[in-house]
This record gives sequence, structure tokens and C-alpha cells, in this order.
Amino acid sequence: MVVIPRTRNDLYTMWLVVSTLVLASVTVVSGLDIPSGLSSCLNSSEALNTTVIIDCAGVQGVQPRLLREDLDSLLSDVELRQSLRSLYIRNTPLEQVPASVCRLPNLVRLNLDHNRLARLPDNCFGRMPGLRKLSVCFNNITALQNGLFDGLRNLKTIRLSCNQISAIAPEVFTEKANLVHLTSVYLNHNRLTTLGPWPAILGIGRSPNRPLNVSVSHNLIANLSNGVGWRYNCTMGPSFGRVDFSHNRLTHLSDMLDGLGLSDEEFQCLSGYLSTNLQFKLAHNRFVCDCRDFRFYKYARLFPHVSLFYRVYCFEPFDLYGSPIVRIPLIQFICALVEGCPRGCRCSYRPANATVHVNCRSINLTTMPERLPPLPKGYVRYKLDFSDNRQIRRLEHRSYLEVTSILDVRGCSVAEIDPDAWRALVHVGWVFLNDNSLTKLPREYSLANITSRQISLAGNPWDCSCERSWMHDWFNSMASHLSHPSSIFCESPPRLRGVSILWMYKDQFCVDRVQVAQFFSCLFETCGPRVNRGGIHRA
Repeated sequence: MVVIPRTRNDLYTMWLVVSTLVLASVTVVSGLDIPSGLSSCLNSSEALNTTVIIDCAGVQGVQPRLLREDLDSLLSDVELRQSLRSLYIRNTPLEQVPASVCRLPNLVRLNLDHNRLARLPDNCFGRMPGLRKLSVCFNNITALQNGLFDGLRNLKTIRLSCNQISAIAPEVFTEKANLVHLTSVYLNHNRLTTLGPWPAILGIGRSPNRPLNVSVSHNLIANLSNGVGWRYNCTMGPSFGRVDFSHNRLTHLSDMLDGLGLSDEEFQCLSGYLSTNLQFKLAHNRFVCDCRDFRFYKYARLFPHVSLFYRVYCFEPFDLYGSPIVRIPLIQFICALVEGCPRGCRCSYRPANATVHVNCRSINLTTMPERLPPLPKGYVRYKLDFSDNRQIRRLEHRSYLEVTSILDVRGCSVAEIDPDAWRALVHVGWVFLNDNSLTKLPREYSLANITSRQISLAGNPWDCSCERSWMHDWFNSMASHLSHPSSIFCESPPRLRGVSILWMYKDQFCVDRVQVAQFFSCLFETCGPRVNRGGIHRA
């Protein structure tokens, strides 16, 4: 019967079984006295003394101290120490690495999986200059100290998966360690809460065909740190690496960069290599899809071939939960603003259109707020919604009007606009003053230079009395700035109610055209005494 592996764990288990069977066929300790305590755990055969496998799986009653003494006795043989290339010590109750293991100068492979090691020894692995593969998986190691791998120029693979590692000293993986041939580091299934910049550091000087592969999946990583004070600049060249951050607690990429302490310039240099050389796998993290990572989301749109957010989904906010980040419109990435937000209002920053939204609609304001949240960047503008606040009767000047692109005060009771406020309003991009109580504007307001794209003045009870006939020329001159200009109607006097100011004649402000028609009709016809033949009534 052929067994087909279904999961990655199945593949790993099968690999261990096969490798054990193959290695067991060449394992030998011929000519040596085998300590009795090792007889049940030692695999041996007739061959050269290059590989020793100690595997106590299924063996009962193994004592850690006695096992360590037996191993020291076995490995004390001078000939074996010189010839040994591969050592496997697995499935034992050992809580520390036997001292004899650190005296094997020609070791190439060291496997210490499935033990109870709580710590890796100092000044041990550096005595094995030819070491290429080190595996210490499924133990109880809690930290990696500086100097652990210093000088291991030939080391290619380090496996430390499935431990309790929560701390890595700053200089474990740096240029000082001289790990020039290291290609794979497995730290998945540990308890790391942060990660230093060493994947990028060790990736410098490598090539696309020989990148550094680092797996830190299934940890508790929420950000990055930079205990070594590493800086990056454009002269360093690309960093070739693949880092698997999947199944961690990352919420923002910006937090990661903040932890590294990279400036915007340094990030720009480094981000130039994100497309092909330095790649991150970020699936199954708790990403908060707000505006804080907007630059990364925008970057992903500009360079769709970059797999930065491949299979990355939103964890928050609720309305975006489960949505793939690459499919969310940029305008939906917003940040709620609390500081400076008026009471009862909702404030948010939307970098996609460079606006800070302040929504104070229908909260019974009596005047426009004095202060608003500060703008995050100099080019950002306010979008203000103060509509449907029936107690606002006067618009007073506010300094934030100078940096406002949209002001909505429709549906209020505005009957008067302060002169300074008017001078600011005519430069706001869009102004909605419709459906208020405006009946007139001072004539001097017509002298202001208007740069607004649109001003909405419809739905106000405009007074079209004779003394305001100047409004006819003014409204016509600014028609290109008005929203629905033909819908600006007179409310008084009664004879002009419902008449569009732009469509009427200027003299209608002062002359009743009905009376004019009646007057000239009476010049040629017999009129009753009700008609004043002496002239035309002024409105």
C-alpha cells in the first residue's frame, strides 16, 4: 500500500522516516565500546564511522543524566571525533547539549530534534567550522544569544521550528556572524513578538538564484525592531530574501517600518527592491485596513505584479472583514480622527482624495465649530458637512475655511454671512448654501473675486426688491460658478415669487411689467378709472 502525504506535517514526518532509514544503513561505531545505556537508542551497521544516530523513540526509562554521560563516553573516542560527519540525537529527555557534542570539529550535520533542550550552549557550534546543517526543532528553547553561530561560514540551513523562542539577541544574525552561505532559517511555530532587520541585512550581496529564505510563520510578531541600529541607503545595493510572516499578529506594515526606524528616504531605497528581490508573505495576519498603510496599498495598485498583499485579507474594520486588500477601492481606506473632532461629530482622514471629513450633520449645532482635527499633511483639505442644523442662522469666519475644499451648510437657517466668512467662502471649492434663509447679500459682496468651482444658492427666499436690482447682473456674471443658476428664484415681492433671477429682465426688479402692459393698452383703448394714465407704478 502506498501512503500519500496530505499535509506539510505528513511530508516532514515521511522525510524523517526515510532519512532515518537511509542513514541507519550507513551508521557505525565499529571497534568502540558502546555504553549499555545507549544500546537501546543507538543505530549501527558495518561501515565507516561517519554517522551516529541516537533515537530513543519508544524506549522507556531513559535518564537524562545517564544518557548525557553515556554520550560523552561514546564521543570521547579520538578516532570517532575526527571521522564523524553527521550526528543525530532525537527523541530523548536531554535538557542540555552534552559537552562532548561541542568537541566534534568535522561535523557537517547536527540534528537535535525532539528533545527537551531549554538552551543552546555558548561557544559550541563555532568549534564546527564545517557545519552545514543544524536542526534543533521540537525542543523548549526560549532565546537565542549573541555569538551562537559566529564564524559558521559554511552553514546553509538552521532549523529551530517548534520551540518556545521569544527573543533573538540583536547580533545573532548580522554581518558579525559571517554567515555568508546561509540560505534558510526556520523559526516558525515559536513565540516571537518582534523581528530585527537581519533578513534584509543578510540578504545584501546575495543573488536572485541564492536568496535568504526566512520562515517566522505561526509566531506572535506584531512589529519589527532594530536593536543593532541598522540603517539602509541606496548605495548598499539590493537585498535578496524571502520572509514568511504568515500566521502572525501584524496589523500594519507602517508599524513594521516604524520599528525599524527607517526614514522615508531609506524606505524609498529599500522599497525599490520589493517587487522581485525582497519579498514578504503576509497571509493570515490581523490587518487593520485603514489609512495608515495607504502608501503600501497605493504601491500595490501601481505595481500589480508585486505579490505583497497576495491572499491578504482585512481583519478590521467590520465592514471590510474578509475582503482581499488588493480588491478594495483606495477611497475606502480611512482613519477615524478623535483628537480635535467636535463633540457629536465624526471625523476621518481619507488619503485617496487628500481630505479630512468632518461630519456634523443634524446634531443641533448653533454655529460652526471653532476647531477641527489638525490636517495630517500640508496638501490635505477639509470636507465639512454641517448640513441640517436648523439652529445655525449666521455663518461666521473660521480659520479652517482657508483650507477647506467642500463646505456643506444646506438645510440650515442661515440668513446672514459674516463679511470675513464670505471672503473665505468664495475661494472654497464647493459651497452648498442652498435651502437656507438667505434673502439678501450686501452689495459689496459682489466685489469679491470668486474662484469657487460651484456655489449653490438655490432654495433661498431671495428678496428681489428694486434696491437689489444689482443682483441680476451679479448672478449672471458668476453663473459659471453657480450650481443650477436658473433655479435661484425670487420670493418677494409677491409679483415676482417663483421667477428665476437669471431669466428675468433687470428692470423687473423695479417695474411691474403687467402694469406696463395695462398702461399702454389703455393708451389705445377705453380704460376704466382704475388705470392711472399719468404713469406706471414702481414696484
